Amino acid sequence: TIGKQIADHSDVVKRAHDEGHEICTHTWDHAAGSGQGVNLTYMTADEQIQEVQKGFQAIKDVIGEDPARIMRAPGGDFKGDIVWTLQPYIDAEIGWNVDTEDWRRPGADTEDWWRPGADAIAERLLSAKSGDVVLMHDGGGDRSQTVEALKKALPQLKQEGYRFVTISELLQYDPPADSSVSK
Repeated sequence: TIGKQIADHSDVVKRAHDEGHEICTHTWDHAAGSGQGVNLTYMTADEQIQEVQKGFQAIKDVIGEDPARIMRAPGGDFKGDIVWTLQPYIDAEIGWNVDTEDWRRPGADTEDWWRPGADAIAERLLSAKSGDVVLMHDGGGDRSQTVEALKKALPQLKQEGYRFVTISELLQYDPPADSSVSK
């Protein structure tokens, strides 16, 4: 989650944590300023470290304990020197295998061209395979399509035998020799 947004939604973050969800950082402010709101690699090493440390602190302030030292870099941009700069501060940077594209925003010409629709989001979610990380969003505007897509896709995935785990659980997972046994 974006650290700067946690205080305004602390009840939701605390409830999610208490229900067993893992709260990890998506930086303090999504690389605003010299990161142009999208890319940590544009920032100085000191700015990158501050983004991560402040993001973790915002989580800790709400959940009352140190969060997992896991992050997702804005835009998935985690390459080059940033890897070495943040190595002492994080245990893992997580990308994704499936982008539901629920993040798309309207253009200037027409209001609805960008909207993927709940069915398209659900279809992308249903394309996930065992061990995939799915990219979805809860901020940045109206997420009713995302919520509707989850209502459609999650029961089907559960029926197919999929389990949903935290990133820490996924990182610890050691698949059985016959990987068809468990999804």
